[in-house]
Amino acid sequence: MPIPYFIDKEINILTGQKAIEALREENDVQYLSKDKGVVKVTAERWKKAQECERNHWLKKGIKTANDRNDYHYKQFDGYKQIKNKTFRSLLEIGCGPFTNSRMIAGLCTVGKCTLLDPLIHEYLNHPFCYYTDDYLFSEYVPWLGKVTRKLFPVFFRLYLNIFSRKTKIGELFNCTGETIPVKEQYDLVVMINVIEHCYDVELLFHNILTIVPPGGYFIFEDKYYDHQRVLSTLKNGYDAAHPLKVDRNVIDQFLSANFEVVYKRIQTNTMVFEGENILWEDVYYIGKRI
Repeated sequence: MPIPYFIDKEINILTGQKAIEALREENDVQYLSKDKGVVKVTAERWKKAQECERNHWLKKGIKTANDRNDYHYKQFDGYKQIKNKTFRSLLEIGCGPFTNSRMIAGLCTVGKCTLLDPLIHEYLNHPFCYYTDDYLFSEYVPWLGKVTRKLFPVFFRLYLNIFSRKTKIGELFNCTGETIPVKEQYDLVVMINVIEHCYDVELLFHNILTIVPPGGYFIFEDKYYDHQRVLSTLKNGYDAAHPLKVDRNVIDQFLSANFEVVYKRIQTNTMVFEGENILWEDVYYIGKRI
């Protein structure tokens, strides 16, 4: 039987009987669809997830400078499929304070970069944020950045300004993927580890198709759930930060119907939680809009 767990919006983790008691009071079972996992939640539930994100990065994670961006880079094989390409404009959905765009823009020529996150204006105040209102910074020597953060954190922004490739920021959107301004199209859209933080995956996917023109590229990564696994997870666990848990068939249908595969990798991950091995899969995908 899976170990019960409960993660509240303050990122306190309960297990065992305490988790069972908490789950009786609050869980996401009500949002489970018939066969697609959790594809939509209420605004109230989503706001709670954003409170958790704020606590994660601006309180407990205030000394952090990475959100598995290096790991994603590795799983995408260094983004070799788009290396040295020229893109008029790049949009990253759910960029967080560190972005995946900084690595991508270091490999490609990007005319301007637009970043989107509901907390983006607050992230600008994170001491290790990789962008300003004017520029996105792609480090020339990442190990030097690690040394600077550890030994001379007050000089990190100066370090970025001197030892980074700068990509002009087009706009910073403090909104959700479901409310993307659709007045402009982008020939490169990046969305890595974002779906779980959203509130309506169908609306999100609709907006992506609106802003990615034919021939445009879509870089995507997220959890690769199946409906039965979601059902089991919701009965035995709750994670305030991640309201959506979308069945892989929903993702596969969206990608296969609208994009030509450029790169695809299914990665199996494992971690030990309360003495039990937890396995899950992620999908890493680069597609070209049909």
